Amino acid sequence: MSDSPNKLPRTRRWRAPIIILAVLGLGVAVAGAAIWWANRPIQATILTAPEKAAVEQKLAAVEQEPSDPEYVPGGKEIILTERELNGLLHENTNMGDQLKLELARDAVHARLSADIPEDFPIMAGKKLKGKARFVVKSETGAPALILDDLTIWGISLPNAWLGELKGQNLLGNVISSDGGSLAGVEDISVSNGQLVIKLAE
Repeated sequence: MSDSPNKLPRTRRWRAPIIILAVLGLGVAVAGAAIWWANRPIQATILTAPEKAAVEQKLAAVEQEPSDPEYVPGGKEIILTERELNGLLHENTNMGDQLKLELARDAVHARLSADIPEDFPIMAGKKLKGKARFVVKSETGAPALILDDLTIWGISLPNAWLGELKGQNLLGNVISSDGGSLAGVEDISVSNGQLVIKLAE
């Protein structure tokens, strides 16, 4: 007697479950990779001796005194790479394994991963995961540091919870001589991986 026309061959009966399992496995792998990437630990940036010397030379160039009797004004630009900036952050605050700065076009991204103290009233002992985006240009193109977004545990906090800080020039409103631009700074430009600060006369 011949096989029923509705009965599939053995190889075809097994093919569909194998494909479904493969797709599910791929989905789990992708989801796992995404979760790991979002919660990856922050590694402190530690500058090598030559890198540290290069940064110190850049900072000293602004105030360097010429050996020749003729007066020569100091430099007006400070150029720091993303690695140098994070190295200075770690060296001066010891927070290099908790806070990481990333330089984008006209913006600075900050990523935070820190333990909440055990005696804190809420979420004690938990890991605080957050990120923020700061814009370094105002609408008029003047140098500024404007909070664009603050995200905690994957939730972008509303402006009302932040005391209406979003959109505010955090540096300009504090130390500016005219309340609108950053005092002593003519221009700040940020590109992928590099920060350039041009000082005013």
